[in-house]
Amino acid sequence: CTLKNSGDDGISLLYSYDGKILSNYIEGGSNNSNSGGSSGVEVEDGTHDVIISNNQIIGIQETLTSAIHVILDASGPGTVYNITVSTNAIRDTDGKGISITSNKADDTISAISADGDGTVEITSNGHNLTADSTWRILISGVSDSGLDDVNGYHIATYIDANNFSIPLTATGTYTSGGIINYPMNNISVSNNNISHTGSSGVSVGNCENVSIMGNSVSFPSEDGTSGAGIVMASGTSKCEVVGNAVEYSNGSGIQGTSSSNVMISGNVTSNIGISTSTYGIFINTCSDCSVVGNLCTDDRATKIGYGIRSLSGGPNFIFGNKADDCKTNGGNHILTNGTGDIVYANIGTSQKTVENSGTGTINSGATSATVTHGLNITPSAASVNITLTENPTNTPGAVWVDTIGATTFQVNCENDPGASNLDFSWSVSRIG
Repeated sequence: CTLKNSGDDGISLLYSYDGKILSNYIEGGSNNSNSGGSSGVEVEDGTHDVIISNNQIIGIQETLTSAIHVILDASGPGTVYNITVSTNAIRDTDGKGISITSNKADDTISAISADGDGTVEITSNGHNLTADSTWRILISGVSDSGLDDVNGYHIATYIDANNFSIPLTATGTYTSGGIINYPMNNISVSNNNISHTGSSGVSVGNCENVSIMGNSVSFPSEDGTSGAGIVMASGTSKCEVVGNAVEYSNGSGIQGTSSSNVMISGNVTSNIGISTSTYGIFINTCSDCSVVGNLCTDDRATKIGYGIRSLSGGPNFIFGNKADDCKTNGGNHILTNGTGDIVYANIGTSQKTVENSGTGTINSGATSATVTHGLNITPSAASVNITLTENPTNTPGAVWVDTIGATTFQVNCENDPGASNLDFSWSVSRIG
């Protein structure tokens, strides 16, 4: 169908499932009187197993929302899961291109009650959620962590600190102390073409099991630097960002904030940023993230920030990336400050935090030399290797390593090597 200049959402799904939104043309439309904003396609609470594909969405003139907006609101017991957003063309939007986020906080379970015929009720944060005997977790025991439907709404994860098992014939009220958690789950965003957005091209937040693959994002964040080409916002976990291309973003190209267990691999970012605090790939306060095999480049006359930046958080793994043409003044194009970050085999940085090697000398009249190893942790003695590279004037006797610290170690010999000094080569690795 063709929709133009709608005063509200072009297409909206609420408490829907097993649906498809395919091959629509949606143009224009805004609703400035609606504090929630209006979208080309809006998917809300209780919706699952939906495909949004092959739509063309142009000129959504609403800064508060997105061309495609998948959201779990703070109210109501529903959640959103199994959503596929694929092969859509989006351009000239004032807000985000694709936004997928959960605004729902965890519910604290205050009581669990059973009436003896297999009906169980949970009371949590004012929500009364009733399930019949098909609700496998509370009926057969709560060692499992998933939940089925409750009054037609799917809720995501139940965690019971006291590990109750409630049989079908149970009666009474049980104090729980557990929580119900509502992340959006099983989200796929792939092969979309997104250009000229006021904010981020693709944004996901408080989601898990997310795949963002093969998208082309150009000229995102045209209204400033607050967004990025692709964003993993707070609470995102178990996410892969693979094979995307992002160019000419005013903000960073790909950005993760307060996220964990994210794989960022095989992406290309080019000509990114309008300030020194924007980067090709930026992970901020993230942990257990892998940034592997990406290409970050900038062919503008005036280049801006680093190709890859890890700030706070950690540990993260940064391996095999090429980012050697991102800064006008040269130097490191990859900068990491995450605690325990492993940085290895990249082009564009002098940081060698996994392994390093060099040469040293024990001078005549001395029996030791201090070596700066350059790793970001204290290596073990077994990982330090010393090879003597000359036959000194005096026999040096035993040679050993000690005083291994966060930045240096000491190479010792038993005897003064004499006038020739004692040259050696060294290597050290945090692996092994």
